[in-house]
Amino acid sequence: MNYQKIYNQIIERGKIRKLDCYKEKHHIIPKCMGGNNDKNNLVELTTKEHFICHKLLTEIYPSETGLRYATFMMATMKTFMGRDYTVGAREYQRIKESLIVSDVTKEKIRKFNTGRKNGPHSVETIDKIKKSNLEYWLTHKNPMLGIPRSEEIIQKIIKTRTGKKQGAHTLEHRQNISNALQGITRSEETKQRMRDGVKKRKKVTCPHCGKLGDITIMPRWHFDNCKFKSKD
Repeated sequence: MNYQKIYNQIIERGKIRKLDCYKEKHHIIPKCMGGNNDKNNLVELTTKEHFICHKLLTEIYPSETGLRYATFMMATMKTFMGRDYTVGAREYQRIKESLIVSDVTKEKIRKFNTGRKNGPHSVETIDKIKKSNLEYWLTHKNPMLGIPRSEEIIQKIIKTRTGKKQGAHTLEHRQNISNALQGITRSEETKQRMRDGVKKRKKVTCPHCGKLGDITIMPRWHFDNCKFKSKD
């Protein structure tokens, strides 16, 4: 497979279009390989394209540890911004095993996970982070719909963020949550309605691989996302 050709196609397509959905900036020449933040070295990609590009780069430059490290972080880190892909267990294993966990890499992971170079955040820094996060949530537009948050939503966010105690849930709170979840049971009638609903779902066939499946699940792995699409 020509990984470089596929990579170039994604980059060229990203240069000539305008995305209205959530997007991420990608360094065409990776920073770990001498790339910079100049405009001609940046391209806007969807979250899935961004992840795929990093996977392709690890295949194009297999000896570059920095690229494997970047791909691993993209596959594992959580974000509220709008990422719409999920890395499966096999893909995670492949990425993890390809990462050479040297002393240098361990130090990079430690710094990334802790968020600082030496020691924990100070109380002043924590307050700044909280304020910055709150300002973002109050001003940022909905990444999926591209519309400002309503006054009602803003008030709910303020109430939620100011009403919580600092730190994790108390043991009593966690026990209450656990008890509430354990107390939720479905009747046989409800279970039967759920089973009947699944049976009634429309079945569709992927035009690229011919697989037949549930219309609510198939688009995730087939149709435009089918791995055989490029081979047609």
